[in-house]
Amino acid sequence: MSYKQKKIGLIVVTTLMILIFYCFVIVTKLKDNSLYLEDINVWIGIIISFIAIENVMIIITQIIFHFILARYLAKRNNIQISDITDYVEILASHIAEGEDVENNTFKQDND
Repeated sequence: MSYKQKKIGLIVVTTLMILIFYCFVIVTKLKDNSLYLEDINVWIGIIISFIAIENVMIIITQIIFHFILARYLAKRNNIQISDITDYVEILASHIAEGEDVENNTFKQDND
């Protein structure tokens, strides 16, 4: 899988997890009769809250994804990492070159 495919896959998985959690919360509230279908203000609040939660979770998972990817690339290429700038340099060089991390090949995306 290419870098873009892994990144998009992670976003999709994160979004699906948030959606499942949203459904669980809504079904639980409806079963407990603590949420009514006619109360639009509560629904708006819940939906906006879950949109905010989803955005924060996507940012956090992307940071973790890039950290793990940089560690993997550094280990594979025997590069010592001393600070955060080393992570950024490793990721930038591999993303700019279009390297397919899994197959050790180089691809150029024309997107």
